[in-house]
Amino acid sequence: MILIFSIGIQSYSQKASITEVDAQTYKLFTAEQWKDLIVYGEENAQNSYYYNVRMGVAYFNEREYYSAEKHLKKAIEQGNTDFAKEYLFWAYYNLGESFLAEQAYDQLSTEAKKSVDLKKTAIESVYIEVGIKSPNTNEVENTYYGNIILKHRLGKNIRILHSVNTFIQDQSAQDFNSFQYHISGAYFINTSSISIGAIFNESEFNSLTNEIIIDDFGNNLIEEFISNSKGNTYSFYANFNKRFNRFRLNANFNYIAQNSTIKSIDKVTLESDGAIISEEFSKTKNKETVYIPSVGVMYTPKFTKDRISIGADFFFPITEIETNIVFKPYLNIFILDQFWLNTSYLQVEDFLFADYSSEILYNTPDLSVKRFVSTINYAFSKKLITKLTYTFENYKFNTTALVYDINSIFWEYNINFNLCLVLL
Repeated sequence: MILIFSIGIQSYSQKASITEVDAQTYKLFTAEQWKDLIVYGEENAQNSYYYNVRMGVAYFNEREYYSAEKHLKKAIEQGNTDFAKEYLFWAYYNLGESFLAEQAYDQLSTEAKKSVDLKKTAIESVYIEVGIKSPNTNEVENTYYGNIILKHRLGKNIRILHSVNTFIQDQSAQDFNSFQYHISGAYFINTSSISIGAIFNESEFNSLTNEIIIDDFGNNLIEEFISNSKGNTYSFYANFNKRFNRFRLNANFNYIAQNSTIKSIDKVTLESDGAIISEEFSKTKNKETVYIPSVGVMYTPKFTKDRISIGADFFFPITEIETNIVFKPYLNIFILDQFWLNTSYLQVEDFLFADYSSEILYNTPDLSVKRFVSTINYAFSKKLITKLTYTFENYKFNTTALVYDINSIFWEYNINFNLCLVLL
């Protein structure tokens, strides 16, 4: 029994020869049996050009781009062929690693570049977004939102981003208008990038409320409260981002300063003839600053076949009063190459805050926000991508004891000028 057991162990642990592995991987490769090739190749691992390029192509066709990247890079070191480089280019492109994709493209021969046809245009992409934020209360009207982002290149390693967005809310009792400009620059080094940016936000809120009251003599009085609030918010940030195979790490530092002026008039008049009974005027100026260091990590587990990435950002806002911790988990699910889903959750309590990864969230010291975001992305082609974003927010204003929910729908459209579509 001991002898039989030993023979069984020896037979099970014995691997196929190099010649057998080469023949079988070639057979599965030419038959385009990608799943079987992956299973067999992992069970009989080798380290040759043909083994790695076949495994890289198999993983690529199964949309497991991190595994494809590993094998294709080895194949290029061993064989340095256009065939492997072109697949590596598309693997990087599908991973969203545009700088690495461009590096892979630069290594292609003139003939191979024609099949990819990457256009290194000054303007890389234009992103347009419009939407509506609809509250579940009659006290607040709908807000309309628009955003446009322009990305362009400045040299080989530098990318510049400009964005302008606006909120518009207009009704008889109140109106809100906001304008924001964002500029940032990123310098890329292989799998790392260093970014610096600045954001300027200007907003104005006007409100008018009327209430009929009765004085001690039985006269009807109209109390009219008019409020005007103007604010400027400045934000400066620096970010470092690096990918370690399936891990992505980022570190960020954000400085935010907000200056606001609030003017109010409380006027009481007789309803009968409009005579002024009393009138009070007030003006206050406020200044808030906050420093927000943050770190984040994202991981794509191999067992998900590169379909699911999980991550979280940890913010540590430092105000004049206290230091807080904000936790923002997120999840990315790639259903298909052209169809994927992103979700995130964020809760901010009563302090000035800006999420540097978002174009549409600025928090104020008197507001608590719970925010859930889910975005469906669909790529009509490598050049045209559309997004539909749903946002649920719970607002709690401490100064007015007003609590309400906001449901938002945003539609986005991204046009990429770099690629003419020629797929493998």
